[in-house]
Amino acid sequence: MPNAVTLPSILIGLALWLASHGLRSFLTVVVIVLAVFGIGFLLQASGVLGGGDVKLVAAIGALMGGRFLGQSIIWALIVGVVVSFWILARDKALVPLLGRLYRTGRESLYQLAHEQQIVEGEGHRIPYALVISAGALLALALEWSGHELVG
Repeated sequence: MPNAVTLPSILIGLALWLASHGLRSFLTVVVIVLAVFGIGFLLQASGVLGGGDVKLVAAIGALMGGRFLGQSIIWALIVGVVVSFWILARDKALVPLLGRLYRTGRESLYQLAHEQQIVEGEGHRIPYALVISAGALLALALEWSGHELVG
């Protein structure tokens, strides 16, 4: 995601929160955006997400607030699992991955994360910006229909 899209979105979102919801809500959203950047930095450093993905999540939080961001993240995780399985199945890498996960099932969470990095290094990259956007769109559709994934 280019900075020309995400950074102005963050600034506009923060300005809108300040103008329409007051200082308290604005400060809450600032904390949310800073938390996204903090967690996102760790995920980027570990190779899980790219910087543009982190800024996209921060923009969603700045524009829509924490509750909506939480809904979007849950939907993005669901979409991400589906897309990951589809990509791995398409590339005939799903069965070998499941076999490796089975063999290492009792190892630590760090080792499981390391396995994911090995799979990604084999050319199975997940388009997170699309997954994050799909999560936000699903959350928006539910919000407009008066429903939420988590109440």
